Amino acid sequence: MKSIEERVGDLEKSIRRYRAMVLGLVLALVAGIWAGPFLAWAWAEGKDREKIIRCQKLEVVDDQGKIRAILTVSKDAPVLALFDAQGKARVRLAEDKDGPGLELYDTREKLRTGLRVIKNAPVLTLYDGDGKPRAILGTNLYGEPRIGLFDDFRQVLFQQP
Repeated sequence: MKSIEERVGDLEKSIRRYRAMVLGLVLALVAGIWAGPFLAWAWAEGKDREKIIRCQKLEVVDDQGKIRAILTVSKDAPVLALFDAQGKARVRLAEDKDGPGLELYDTREKLRTGLRVIKNAPVLTLYDGDGKPRAILGTNLYGEPRIGLFDDFRQVLFQQP
């Protein structure tokens, strides 16, 4: 059996261990409170990088699940297509080997207006309801203006040289 002095010595050792443990917990708590905002900021910064979406095709749908926009790459050219509430293609924005272009379609999905930049020359083309070009406005490679008006048979009604 242990003497009273041995028992008091063991008790004092135990108290010292508990004091050290409590002091360590208090220091860890203070460090956590102090470092918490910095860690949260660093975590949030990392999360922003995770907001990047990489895919080959992105479809955006409305509340009824109808596709309203498609962003894709077709034949190595990016394409953005927008659709109306009935699901008909109305706008197409693309960049291809000829240059960037914007096309606008009517409710029957017929091309009505085209705007392109071909070899650094802008061209605006207006189409009739059958998809035939009726008017062209643009410039040539030297920046000189060009205008053309066409009849049903693509015969030139007026063309500026």
